[in-house]
Amino acid sequence: MMKITSIECPITQLTKGYYFHFFGYYDKSNWDPSGRFLLCLRTAPFKRFMRVEDIAIVGLLDSHNNFQFCPITQTTAWNWQQGSQATWLDQFDNNMHFIHNIRIKKGYASAIVNAKKPSEEKELPLPIYSVTTDTLHALCLNFRRLLYTHSTIGYAEHELKRPKLHPDDDGLFVMDIPSGDNNLIISLEDLWQLEHDTSMDDACHWVTHVNPNPAGNRVAFLHRFRKSVNSKTIVSVRLITANLDGSDIVVLESDEAPFDRRYFLSHPKWFGDNQIMLWHSFNGQYQLYNDRTKKVRIIGAKNLTENGHASQCPVNPDWMVSDTYPDKNGNHPIFLYQISTETRLEVASFRHDPEIFGDTRCDLHPRWSRDGKTICVDSSMKNDRQMYLIDVSNCPHLD
Repeated sequence: MMKITSIECPITQLTKGYYFHFFGYYDKSNWDPSGRFLLCLRTAPFKRFMRVEDIAIVGLLDSHNNFQFCPITQTTAWNWQQGSQATWLDQFDNNMHFIHNIRIKKGYASAIVNAKKPSEEKELPLPIYSVTTDTLHALCLNFRRLLYTHSTIGYAEHELKRPKLHPDDDGLFVMDIPSGDNNLIISLEDLWQLEHDTSMDDACHWVTHVNPNPAGNRVAFLHRFRKSVNSKTIVSVRLITANLDGSDIVVLESDEAPFDRRYFLSHPKWFGDNQIMLWHSFNGQYQLYNDRTKKVRIIGAKNLTENGHASQCPVNPDWMVSDTYPDKNGNHPIFLYQISTETRLEVASFRHDPEIFGDTRCDLHPRWSRDGKTICVDSSMKNDRQMYLIDVSNCPHLD
């Protein structure tokens, strides 16, 4: 039976002052392995799209020192939605290394940074989108293509160039960390040919939301294509999974969620090694896909009817956290959801700054701490952009 309730959870503002502070996306934790430090980006306080010269300082918030910001390095390869894709690399002995994207003369790359010795930064040849749980491999995309096809998650350029529609030398790459060895595992030409539909003809193709499963042997992503990059034209989307070498590729759809250019899919996230959660506009609900089998189960048919950024609790897989986009009053909630009992537990609500919208908007993007006791969000509730912590340690997902 559907249950909606609420609990008052303490909220702490982690950052404040003249500068904007944020982390980015919901698909990774910004806590280091010890739980002491949180990755954070600091920028000048502007409410526009990025420019090539705009610098983001990448640093740490120290929970043992009143969350004081400690600058580590900087980058001009970033955006408001996903930051610089900064990700902790747990494989290193001191647990204080992270990887993030940087700008170079030829375009973009990534760098491994030792937070204790930032001068020892090591450059890798490709920019990253996501990293496997063992932090040994990175999934990589062409961010110049993304600026044209999906500007919200692209990086600033001096000139916007129309890319080739579906080339055989661009698509989804895998890069070894830390050697930098890389290869193209699925090209856009491969995707154009995969279960080809006439709606794909004369369209510009791209890949987004690249998400490896916890085991690191499968990857899920969205294949998107559009006749014209115009806000009035339809974006077609397919959910696809494959092995990390590009083999055993599967288009996930079913009678409950067919491929149709009129419908929109967003925010896929692995829930375990064999299931993917995402939101589908076919019925305006969250759906849980079984990989390979193409079986789909609707989650929260009556109380999960708005698009948001869902991720599974790291210590209790029966629970997830999500948000929604702002309602008509400019408020968007954070809630926990128990899949087995269909219990929705409202834990916080934030107001959205109406001056920040479109490509510059500030989504909450809730991110779990590794112990499941706290949730970190980015918010514009005070007409700026700062980071907040929600204490959910007294909620039933930890019982």
